[in-house]
Amino acid sequence: MDGKQARRTNTSSPLGMMFDHGCDAVVTFLFACGLGSLVGLGKRNVKLDSVGWFTTLWIMICVPFFLNTWEEFYTGELNFPIFHGVSEGTVIACIVINLSGFFGKELWLSKVSLGFATMQLNHFLVILSFFSGLGFGLYSVYNVITKYNEKRREAVGNLAIFLFMVCTLFIVINFSAADSVILQQYPKVIIILYGFAFSKLVGHLQLAHACDSVFMQYRKSLLTTFFCLAAVSLLKHFWGIHIVDIDYLIIAFLVMHVVVWAHFAYYLTEELCEVLGIYRFSTEKRTNKNK
Repeated sequence: MDGKQARRTNTSSPLGMMFDHGCDAVVTFLFACGLGSLVGLGKRNVKLDSVGWFTTLWIMICVPFFLNTWEEFYTGELNFPIFHGVSEGTVIACIVINLSGFFGKELWLSKVSLGFATMQLNHFLVILSFFSGLGFGLYSVYNVITKYNEKRREAVGNLAIFLFMVCTLFIVINFSAADSVILQQYPKVIIILYGFAFSKLVGHLQLAHACDSVFMQYRKSLLTTFFCLAAVSLLKHFWGIHIVDIDYLIIAFLVMHVVVWAHFAYYLTEELCEVLGIYRFSTEKRTNKNK
């Protein structure tokens, strides 16, 4: 609705798109952390693989988000299926939040029988959401492959860094969880780290779309983070080579990515405002563009 309103009032701009989708990218990991806590994924008195479930919940959100943005970059259109996460998914999330408010987390810790298996309600909710998000993402892949025939290989190739990010995240949580206090007790920290990295990656994709330029997916900050975390996890797990404590590495990269994302967001919006001759939070024109 915000985009439609901006176009109706003739106030739409690349800056508005960057603000809108850029904030949405940050919301992905904040929303996953908040919703996961609401449904009891991190409840301390229950033995849960919290980091695994939080990760699955975040992947459910970031996969369709990135692939929708990637689709828009190549087709020039943002197409959604009849049922999708932006509208119906938000309504479902609101229902879940209200149910948690009325009945507490205990509601989601109750067992449900599916005939072939019995599992906690919150786990069932995460699995259902994961496959729904995966379906929405594959819908975007289908649209690009069928509509963008001339550079189909290039389009698929530009998914490499995103797939690398997802793979390294699963490597870290599967091979370093036993040795990490953060992954065991504070699973949201790794989600926030990867969330800021994801937000910057999406920001570059959105910027390439707004400027009609080539998407440069390989960024030093992203490659360094993903490679180091995965390498340290694999070396320790399979060969017993301990290079550095994984918790120190997670904290260091978290701080780095918060700073890198803030730097990217500040200077990007500053340059766009200067070019457009406007202010960040106002449609009023600048009297002096160099101000």
